[in-house]
Amino acid sequence: MINDEKFKQLREKAEKKLAKISASLENVSNQSIEKLLHELNVHQVELEMQNDELRKSNHAYNESRNLFHKLYKNAPVSYIIVNNFGQIGMANDKFFETVGISEGEDIKRKSLTEYIHYEDINLFYSVFKAFYKNPDKHKFELRFMSNNKTVHTVISGYKYIEALNISKDMSGYDLLIVINDVTKIKELEEELSRKNKALEMMNETLQRRVEDEISQRLKHEQLLFEQKKFADMGEMLSSIAHQWRQPLNVLGLVLQSVYDSADKNLSDYKDTEELAKTGFEMITYLSETITDFRDFFRPTKEKAEFNVAHATLTALKLTQTQIEESGITLKFQCACDGEDLEPCSIEDPSECISDMPMVVGFKNEFKQVLMNLIYNARDSVKAYCEQGKALIKVSIENDENEIIIKIYDNGGGVPDELAEKIYDPYFTTKQDINGTGIGLYMCKTIVEKHFSGKLTHMNIDDGVSFKISIPKG
Repeated sequence: MINDEKFKQLREKAEKKLAKISASLENVSNQSIEKLLHELNVHQVELEMQNDELRKSNHAYNESRNLFHKLYKNAPVSYIIVNNFGQIGMANDKFFETVGISEGEDIKRKSLTEYIHYEDINLFYSVFKAFYKNPDKHKFELRFMSNNKTVHTVISGYKYIEALNISKDMSGYDLLIVINDVTKIKELEEELSRKNKALEMMNETLQRRVEDEISQRLKHEQLLFEQKKFADMGEMLSSIAHQWRQPLNVLGLVLQSVYDSADKNLSDYKDTEELAKTGFEMITYLSETITDFRDFFRPTKEKAEFNVAHATLTALKLTQTQIEESGITLKFQCACDGEDLEPCSIEDPSECISDMPMVVGFKNEFKQVLMNLIYNARDSVKAYCEQGKALIKVSIENDENEIIIKIYDNGGGVPDELAEKIYDPYFTTKQDINGTGIGLYMCKTIVEKHFSGKLTHMNIDDGVSFKISIPKG
């Protein structure tokens, strides 16, 4: 703006120039003077009109400049003007708010790095030189500190706008930096990322639950299938037992008739008596065997107390013939007195089972588990042992709170790499059609679900011992 001193200087120059003009007009005619005065009046009017236009333009310029500064000062983004060293020349109100300082604080010539997050200072130095030269081509993210809180921003810039150069001390500050606060956007992105991760974890959990549910359903269906198969076999054996009963009864009557009609005075009567006794024993054995098989496959509706030793001996009697015909020695030991294991007779269990505590569960299912483990032992020793050296040993221990049944065989044991897999459904080491892979899985399921017990195994010497632990009733 033009101040009073300049007006005074212009006035003095105008008066001097006018004095010279007046001296030169002394010899001029009146007509020329009038003409000259007319020209001066025209120029005066023209000058006044130009001055009026100049005042209007100056007013509009000042209005625009004031409006620009208001917009600059109150802009919703931070504006700062810096020099080539990154020192601050001026800043708008939003910058003070962004970095958490009061508007009255003097930030003139302070380095911008005083407000940048300490972890981003090196980043600022590394990009500022190129950014200063070509701000239009560079944009980068930078973090500031505000009252111990991190503010995320995006930095862009423009070469210094001339309209902002309102004082001499702004010389050299020629870069306008725009700082856009994107903290809320970052927080929303982080929240979205957390929710996406939570959703992914939920989907994975849901997928695992679906897979587990499908697996459990398949296992349950397989168990039902096996139970139905046993029930069907029970019905078939019931029919066979019914068909066998009558011929056995007739055979018994015939044998009794022959025995009764034998002459006691003959020399071979004693032989006849022995033959008859043997025949009656065989008939009884056949009848009991078919009864045992029928009861074994007959499904039990409800849990009940039963004697573990009696059920174990029944299972051994059902498997004894096959085991011994395979050249395998089958032994049974029982701690009848609750202390030491003693050998017991499979054929005569009367003394063995007298003092054995009762357990609660499904008796036939227990026998299924025991027979499955015995047959697995048979297959192991047949493949591993030489003829005459194969051994299967079953024992019952009367512990303080539980009954422990062990099935040991010297068939080489379970390889370490298979120890965790043998109880999985459909896992089998048998290569023939008899290996379904559900035997041990079913055994473990029955012991745990129906007897609240445990089925484990341990390699011992050259074999393996499977251990069934069942709480006492």
